[in-house]
Amino acid sequence: MKAFPESEGSDWRIVEDGLHRHTPDALRIPVVVLGDQHAMGAERAYLLVRASYEQVRPVVSEALAGKVTLVETPLPLLTLDEPWRRVMLSRHPQWRDILAHSGSEPDLDAAVREGALMPEERDWRRNQALARLDISPKRLLSLPRMKSLYSRAESSREWVQGWRKQYHVKQTVTIFDAEPLLGSPATVIDIHRREGVRNSVF
Repeated sequence: MKAFPESEGSDWRIVEDGLHRHTPDALRIPVVVLGDQHAMGAERAYLLVRASYEQVRPVVSEALAGKVTLVETPLPLLTLDEPWRRVMLSRHPQWRDILAHSGSEPDLDAAVREGALMPEERDWRRNQALARLDISPKRLLSLPRMKSLYSRAESSREWVQGWRKQYHVKQTVTIFDAEPLLGSPATVIDIHRREGVRNSVF
């Protein structure tokens, strides 16, 4: 297996514009180091490309030609996996502001008037709500934008390998438009490869 580019840390990525610090742990790419010169990749890799979905999709489709076909299935933003929702909220403070104030503001103000909370406590709670990135899909429904569709295409193929055909391999390649997440033209390529070994009798 070919080595990954040289890396000092526990994961590898292109770090640009401060995106690394906003990357949830669930989206980082673990690497198993084998000795001093070799590394083996994880089952999954996310590639963030600074180009529009319309530019990237034909390139990926051409790379997969003859093996699989990308099938487009636009989905609502609400269906994004939780780590990607966190990335999206980290880049859109105005949406977090709406979520922080929807439903809770009157209750907090009433609590201050009734003496149950100090004004400083109310402000602290609002600031905590504004900083939160782990918002449930139910609460996200209060943002009309979450129902809008984002472009997405996926391919999947399976095969067996090994001299006794003992390894079952499934590989999926998904690309989706990351502009709604990041606020600028970008595309995510999600490559997932899983290998399984069939039970054998020797």
